[in-house]
Amino acid sequence: MDDVRGIEGLSTADVQAQVARFVVHSYGISGLVMTFERSSVTHFMRAGESRVTAGLPYTLLSCVLENFGGGRDVTTERMRAVR
Repeated sequence: MDDVRGIEGLSTADVQAQVARFVVHSYGISGLVMTFERSSVTHFMRAGESRVTAGLPYTLLSCVLENFGGGRDVTTERMRAVR
């Protein structure tokens, strides 16, 4: 889980005990003819932290409106990887 921001210094048990979500945000890179949609690194969002605020830099970069909804929740997939 090296590519997850916000879990630095936490053990696997600490991550599993948290009331939190793993979230990724989208951003786009446009060329002359093509646009490529990418996902950010995964963010570990604890209860009370704003998923919208965490996605704001990606939204400002490319105006991907999905980020205003807090990004895409990937908690289920990430928790499977923690076990």
